[in-house]
Amino acid sequence: MFNFRIINLPDGNQLIDERLKTPYDSITATEMIEYKAWEENLAVMRRIKNEMEKEKRERIKRHRKIIKNPFWRLGYMLGVINW
Repeated sequence: MFNFRIINLPDGNQLIDERLKTPYDSITATEMIEYKAWEENLAVMRRIKNEMEKEKRERIKRHRKIIKNPFWRLGYMLGVINW
């Protein structure tokens, strides 16, 4: 069972709805190939999204660590450091 459904819109576009599930026996062989390709694409997109969120969390963590440094605060207050 696929954890998404491809919905064909009247204007020719396709919509991926991850709230719906698609059983294997409800699609044809050609649709199965398309679903497999989309499953791989969605897995790659999720991995990229997770990596981006991880980088963002690390950037925020580094920023907080820098701001807590008393020498950085002093330099910022004296105008030596610009953020």
